[in-house]
Amino acid sequence: MVGKCDGLTADSANNRVILTVNEDSHSSMYVIHPSAPPAAQLVHLAYSVDPVTLGGGGTDDVVIDGSGNIFTAGSNPAVPGAPALYLVVINEGTGIATLTSVFADNNPSLPITLTDPDSLSVVPASSPRFAGDVMVDSQGDSTVVFVANAGTLGQTLTSLTIGTQIDGAAWATATTGTLLMVDAGTNKVTPMSGSFMPGTLFVSAPNDSGVAGFVGTVSLTTGTITPVATGFSSPKGLLLIPGTPNPGPYGYHLAAADGGVFSFGDSTFFGSMGGTVLNRPIVGMATTPDRQGYWLVASDGGVFTFGDAGFFGSTGSLKLNAPIVGMTATADRPRLLLVASDGGVFSFGDAHSFGSLGSNRPAQPVVAIASTADAKGYWVVTASGSVTPFGDAQTLGSVGGTLNKPIVGMAATNDGRGYWLVASDGGIFTFGDAVFSGSAGSIALNRPIVAIVPTASGNGYWLVASDGGVFSYGDASFFGSTGGMKLNAPIVGAGT
Repeated sequence: MVGKCDGLTADSANNRVILTVNEDSHSSMYVIHPSAPPAAQLVHLAYSVDPVTLGGGGTDDVVIDGSGNIFTAGSNPAVPGAPALYLVVINEGTGIATLTSVFADNNPSLPITLTDPDSLSVVPASSPRFAGDVMVDSQGDSTVVFVANAGTLGQTLTSLTIGTQIDGAAWATATTGTLLMVDAGTNKVTPMSGSFMPGTLFVSAPNDSGVAGFVGTVSLTTGTITPVATGFSSPKGLLLIPGTPNPGPYGYHLAAADGGVFSFGDSTFFGSMGGTVLNRPIVGMATTPDRQGYWLVASDGGVFTFGDAGFFGSTGSLKLNAPIVGMTATADRPRLLLVASDGGVFSFGDAHSFGSLGSNRPAQPVVAIASTADAKGYWVVTASGSVTPFGDAQTLGSVGGTLNKPIVGMAATNDGRGYWLVASDGGIFTFGDAVFSGSAGSIALNRPIVAIVPTASGNGYWLVASDGGVFSYGDASFFGSTGGMKLNAPIVGAGT
């Protein structure tokens, strides 16, 4: 797409996404068909008449009502009498989107001449007022307009003055769900989960509207806005996803052997070693308990810190009997444990060593380590699936019999009473209270699996392949991958 995208909606009846670009002047529209072949996914549409010639600047948000009618806001009007809302008819064959004015910015039913038509939404049937109407937010005027029977001869307009400017709106359509908010000031999407009253209007107020950025609810009778979440920089777009929310986390990091870090979802990128000449390749990653930092570890035990991850030491200056193959951080405070392929365990911070396999070299190399919940124990696992507990780690079992592919990763449950093992073919083995949510064992993978990352609930997990392909199971959501990218070095670790 070419231009700045500001309006975006899903046309689920036609399996497409509709968006507008360049809302202030010389606007146009695009249609995306996600399931079409790559060359046919994007269709560019020119407007039958440039909104500039109709006295307006361009088009902004786009929305589809219950009858399938498409509307777009007439933004940045240049003169009174410009369209504030357009009805849109799309012809992908000709590449034309025909615009018809629904009402003008100086309509006699309005108390003022609108200067800033912006966001659009359709009022759900559960709303106590204006059900089925198209709502137009005139941001700069702190006014919303409800259009009943929009685009017909019988349409009526009702305006509502609200407490401040708003730049996004979403309606609650279920009793439970997740409200997603785009904070343009920090370039993040924040999820807000909980219980909702169907028909409630949520709005976002950016900090350039004279108030500190917040998300609130609007009284459809008085226009009063009640803040429900504050402390944001520049809240804008809102979207409510109905249903029981996933417990999170809502993102993950992937780490490559050259120290490159790739962040997805709400997992913040704090830096990487990509482009730095390393003495040895990176082999593992761990995130801090508050998810505001991470550690990378190299095969010589060199530790690299980012964000709020503290440096507590490393084995980078030691002569090791065997290379480091993995690391783990405890959940309550920064305690780092490194494990070598011979089973040697090295502890840093206030972590304690409760023993190792270093003096009793296993038949198969150790590949991973996982800590118990209280950090008073840990397990180490070999490529053959043999698990050895230390400290207060319970003996929960090992893989019996012959594996199709070697074990490559391990993760413990939150309560420390179970763990998952993953093989390079994506096979999953569960012990204790670890929940089996599926595996990639029957899938023909492009590259082998190298890591497993569980969700906070323990009812799901992500599997990560060496090309950065991510496979989601249970309540784990997919936020992206590097599977389609050409990497300088393979992915070797992951974290949330």
